[in-house]
Amino acid sequence: MTPAPNDGALGLAIPDNARPTPPRSEFAELEGRVVRVLAELGDERGVVLPTGELTVVPSDKTEPSSGPFRSATRDELVASLKAEGFDEYRFAPAGYYLFAYDCSDAYYLHTRSILESMLRGVVKQLAEWGLEPQRPETPLVVVITPNRAAFDAIMEMPEGVAAYYNGVSNRVVLYEDDRLFDAAPEFALKQGAYVVAHEAIHQLLHNTGIQGRLAAWPMWISEGVPEYFCPLRVHSSLARTDGDELPVRTVKWSEAGMVNDIRMHDLLRTKPAAGRLMRAVVSAPTLSARGYSVAWGLTHYLAERRTDEFKAYLADVRQQPALSMVNAAASRGPDPLFVKHFGDDFAALETEVQKHLTSRRMQSAYSDPYINQTHYVVSVTFKKGRVYYTQAGVSLSPASAREWTSEKRQELAKEGINAHVVTRECRDAREAQFQLRKILD
Repeated sequence: MTPAPNDGALGLAIPDNARPTPPRSEFAELEGRVVRVLAELGDERGVVLPTGELTVVPSDKTEPSSGPFRSATRDELVASLKAEGFDEYRFAPAGYYLFAYDCSDAYYLHTRSILESMLRGVVKQLAEWGLEPQRPETPLVVVITPNRAAFDAIMEMPEGVAAYYNGVSNRVVLYEDDRLFDAAPEFALKQGAYVVAHEAIHQLLHNTGIQGRLAAWPMWISEGVPEYFCPLRVHSSLARTDGDELPVRTVKWSEAGMVNDIRMHDLLRTKPAAGRLMRAVVSAPTLSARGYSVAWGLTHYLAERRTDEFKAYLADVRQQPALSMVNAAASRGPDPLFVKHFGDDFAALETEVQKHLTSRRMQSAYSDPYINQTHYVVSVTFKKGRVYYTQAGVSLSPASAREWTSEKRQELAKEGINAHVVTRECRDAREAQFQLRKILD
């Protein structure tokens, strides 16, 4: 069973002027398998296949069914992915996830660690908001391609997009990029990791019964919730290898509602706008980078300071049916549900959000992601004749520290000289320069 060609609106072959209506039945039989019916689209039906993919099929190709819906087995899903062109990929089940990857083991494990570490905490917070998340019906497929070219071969994306959740295929797709992983400065590593977490939150919302597939949520909350959940902690440590101390990093989710330091950094440099920017974001059909920051700040404020109203808002917006993005009316003003629950005094709201973000509690949890990147001071000590020498340098990433060390070792090995390597972790550039002077003076 394969999806119909998806070359129309939203990536689906939807008839022109078709407006989704509630399904006549929850289930239907298609080619001998039970599918879940999401909506009627004139003479077509929007259905979820056992693989989790969304497609549109002629109504007369389906038969009545009382269910139940049964997911494709992992073996069937792997076979389907191989038939689609992923036959050279490796596959690894991990709880609710199925990873299809053609990347380094290190990057696969990095991505898996992020997704697995946040799953339980995100679901717990959604439940505390009264949303009653359900178990995913089908495995959550994550495809990791080896490079940008392979990534764009699946679906060409704008240059700045490093990962995405596809609501039709129901997959998160990303690619391995050293500039956003082990070779990256900590700020770039965070950026890349946050994007992966953000897209995985989209996938969770659509597969736990919180947000219907292709349901028309206002953009500010559709992106604000993933931004609320996506901050991660970078853990840096030193590992001893053959007597040398070299840095390693891990990235894991910690808790819901952590300060999104990348968004906070942006907002602290945003001038007050008497509510105009807040109103624009709540009205916007798409968001700029600044819009994502405002959506995070607004979501964090509402979730933490106006929790009961926020829960009521989420309960309302959750009622948006699947496929309601089809022919959804363009926004002509602020999100009506937002105004219903939070009012339309955007100037006063902006003031309250600013107070929240600049409060002692929030600022004590915030660390400037540019200034406070971990720096590594790496020193190589060796003996020539009777004299000991030390060379040292500063690195922003474990990969560059290892590369510098390896080059020094190779140079010395040509002269038959052994060397000892020590790495010092520093919280910022100032501390790194202090440690460097101590070593070299």
